Amino acid sequence: LPSDLSDKVKARFYVEFSEKMIRAHVRDRNSEYDREIAAFKRAQMTRLLPPALMNAGYCPESPDKMQSIDVRDWWSRTEAVTARYNVMYAKAAARLWAKMEWEVFQANGYVRVKERNNEWMPKAEADAYREKLRKEAAKKTNDMDIFSAD
Repeated sequence: LPSDLSDKVKARFYVEFSEKMIRAHVRDRNSEYDREIAAFKRAQMTRLLPPALMNAGYCPESPDKMQSIDVRDWWSRTEAVTARYNVMYAKAAARLWAKMEWEVFQANGYVRVKERNNEWMPKAEADAYREKLRKEAAKKTNDMDIFSAD
């Protein structure tokens, strides 16, 4: 076989090169056809699926996913309403809990103690705790004064 000929030229004269080139050409054309089919399917899904999902009672998780063809980005209206309700309920409960906590503890003579991570304590106990901390700080200061007198 002459080595100065390309595979395309050899395929015109030799059967083994011809079959190899035919297989490569068929494989390339099939791949191209498969890509065209996949692109067409994707275009049809993008065009038809979002309106179909909305007509079937689904809504996107967020407005930016309105044209999504991934069904995980869509949920039923019942799920959407339930999720929204749960978020609003949790916020309202947190606000109400904080307000009720403050009112109940204040009414029962408790105060918040900053030195204990805003822990609620009876006023007398909180005053005793603060006095203990003040004495410890004063003692520490006095102990330091002894060393600085030298």
